[in-house]
Amino acid sequence: MVSVTDRVSGIDFIRAFLKNFKSPFYVLCAILVGVAGAFIVLIGVDVSPALPVAVMVAIPAIIVACWKPRIAMLGFLFLILFVEETPGGIDGVERSERTFFYSVTVGLPAVYIPDLLLTGILALYFLKFVFHRERFPFQVDKAGVGLILLFATTLMSIVVSLSSYQTFGPPILPGNYGFFEGAELPEEIARLVAILQMKLFVIVFPSYLLGLFFFREKRDLDQGLLVFSAAMVGTIALAIGRLISNPDMVASLVTVIVDTVSIWLMGCALFYVISRWALRHYSSWGTTVRVICAIFWVLLILLSFRRTLWGAIAIAFLFWPLILPRKAWGRLLFLISVGVIVAGIFFAVTPVGQVVFGSVMERASETTLSQGSTQYRFAMLVWFIESLADTPAFGHALTPLWDETVQLRRLEVTMEGIHSLYLWILQRLGLVGISITLIAGVLITLRFREVYQIVRSEKAKVLTGVIFLSYIIFILNGILNPVYGQVRQMILFGIALALVTRLPAIFQKETDEEKAAGQGLGSVGKFSRDTLMRCA
Repeated sequence: MVSVTDRVSGIDFIRAFLKNFKSPFYVLCAILVGVAGAFIVLIGVDVSPALPVAVMVAIPAIIVACWKPRIAMLGFLFLILFVEETPGGIDGVERSERTFFYSVTVGLPAVYIPDLLLTGILALYFLKFVFHRERFPFQVDKAGVGLILLFATTLMSIVVSLSSYQTFGPPILPGNYGFFEGAELPEEIARLVAILQMKLFVIVFPSYLLGLFFFREKRDLDQGLLVFSAAMVGTIALAIGRLISNPDMVASLVTVIVDTVSIWLMGCALFYVISRWALRHYSSWGTTVRVICAIFWVLLILLSFRRTLWGAIAIAFLFWPLILPRKAWGRLLFLISVGVIVAGIFFAVTPVGQVVFGSVMERASETTLSQGSTQYRFAMLVWFIESLADTPAFGHALTPLWDETVQLRRLEVTMEGIHSLYLWILQRLGLVGISITLIAGVLITLRFREVYQIVRSEKAKVLTGVIFLSYIIFILNGILNPVYGQVRQMILFGIALALVTRLPAIFQKETDEEKAAGQGLGSVGKFSRDTLMRCA
């Protein structure tokens, strides 16, 4: 039987829940969701029987997102951290193909599910702040100034490009659509590739704004780190499942984790976990779990067969001691020494280790002048040297460049999908854009240094330092890879920069609250002593 107290508590809970919907913000959101849901269900039966069911699931999720945008943000963050590309291929060449999350549009050119989620959550935060008359959490620091300069330069390049009659005018060479001879694209799609590339680059700016809205309290930081941990553990589970289903992947040099962004994230997780362990932040059982995860992350980084990322992580490794307090250096050196010894035994003695080591060395030895990707990198360097003087001040922006080709020996490639972040910036944003990018990079680096010096908590210093190491990996990986085309990496990069911007305020607020609580306890203690004296 339910007691009267329970019934009253339940009624109070319902009243408190319904009280939230008296706000115009929630009423407006409920109306919009209801109208959209009714419309979709009405036309959904004719489109697909599964659509109304999907709407029934989506509407509660949207209502929760409107009620608590931070819950939607945590879900979006998990998807971006975890969902990756799956193995696929073109003409037998093992590459990757997009999952549903990244490949399905809504009928609009170059608009995908992550774009909609990012825009929708950002709009929810904006509406919530407007209706609640809260102060917008915008904070302009050196990182923000650098991004503003880069965004203004990008807009200027687009405007200059649109003012030219050749924006979509240059001829597109038939069949010349990239590195694979058999790949074909309709001409209308080929002309939109430049727009898609620009969008994937520009997406870092709204991601930065979204991060400023989300990271406001210590709770947001802790829950964000929890989601990051869950995504990294999920990546391990995904890799184990693939290895169980196809044990020959390692010997065949088929990457277990396909997307380079996942390798980037696992490198960051490895730096973070070991840094916290070196500072004695973990309990004994927690250390065991994290050691197991760290071993898997090291193996998966090796089994990614991403040579550029191997080099980038190795260079970031050299900066690692600089982000740690001096007292952690001894434990870090001890752990590295033990890790090298254990890895040497594993690779030299165990059969599994010998297979992994053989595959890694075989992949590393492919970096020769006869290898296709190496020739492609040299071809990009040739193009850079030959076309630097002819590059427009604001670049080609949205102009398709399928007819811009470079030839090295028998290799002829188009410069439309250039595999280098910085050559792409030079190509699309021009000399002005590459100069502003350099300035923005310096400003972001200075901001990292400021934040590291401002924060006092060891956890905050480690977090700032690891994000800085991720920044080093990001800029090094961009030398030989099209980082601008990685929607996950650009979104997470913007959110990470926002976290660095907000980190001092978050920890200062926590310190102020602790001081206030301490003063309150001190007052209570003084009151108790005075009372006892009077009673005596």
